[in-house]
Amino acid sequence: MLGAERRAGSLSARERAMVTPQDLVDQAESFAAVAGAQSGEQLDFSPSSLATVDSLLDQWLHLAEVYAGAEPPDLTPFVMPTAAYTGEVLRRALGGEWIIPEEPGSHPYLVLGGQLQVNAVHLVEQILRQRASLSLWETYQTLARVLSTGSTFGQATRQ
Repeated sequence: MLGAERRAGSLSARERAMVTPQDLVDQAESFAAVAGAQSGEQLDFSPSSLATVDSLLDQWLHLAEVYAGAEPPDLTPFVMPTAAYTGEVLRRALGGEWIIPEEPGSHPYLVLGGQLQVNAVHLVEQILRQRASLSLWETYQTLARVLSTGSTFGQATRQ
């Protein structure tokens, strides 16, 4: 699906350390163009486009299960491009910045509203590994509620 794209999810720790916030923006824009063209859906960086990405992830998981055979499919190449797009939607909609940690093996993350740290890579990994019934769209809604009300994340998810 994103075969020709640069696969930051498979980068070495040294290469990942060289990633910049602009690299993440570029990767998000590339993901939007390629995934949008292949799916026929418009990925316009709006919060509602995360529901479209949720649908794409569901489709990828279904196809991976159908064609997996005895070995579980490796969806690692889809993690970083999807996370870059997800993070960029959150950053643009909720106000924030990408943080690139210096520690080897660490993933870029967002700081939203100057207070919440969001690891989009971890979020997408959890969805693709089916370890949690997460939704990118619902995550956006929860984060928006947290930032608008000033409540803690736990309080916002219980409302």
